Amino acid sequence: MTMDKLKELFKAAQTRQIGVLVTVMMVFLALVMFSWFIGFWANGLCGAKFDLGSCWQGISAVVAGMTGVAALAGSKYARYYLDSKYNSEDGERPE
Repeated sequence: MTMDKLKELFKAAQTRQIGVLVTVMMVFLALVMFSWFIGFWANGLCGAKFDLGSCWQGISAVVAGMTGVAALAGSKYARYYLDSKYNSEDGERPE
């Protein structure tokens, strides 16, 4: 990968900062939730003595976290939509 392509990749990630951040957070929360699911199944199938109360509390917390991240991202996108619709000319980025 050449340096110019790397610069273009970083520039594209910077302009889509919110989407990249939300994607990373959702993947992290999904991995945490997946680990709790593994603990839940290991408890039933292998007798791992995993605390099921912790499992359900953790899954509930992760789902609430995903909902919060999605709501914050939506409000951030709404701000840019309104700024660009009412405060800038067509084709120009809002400040």
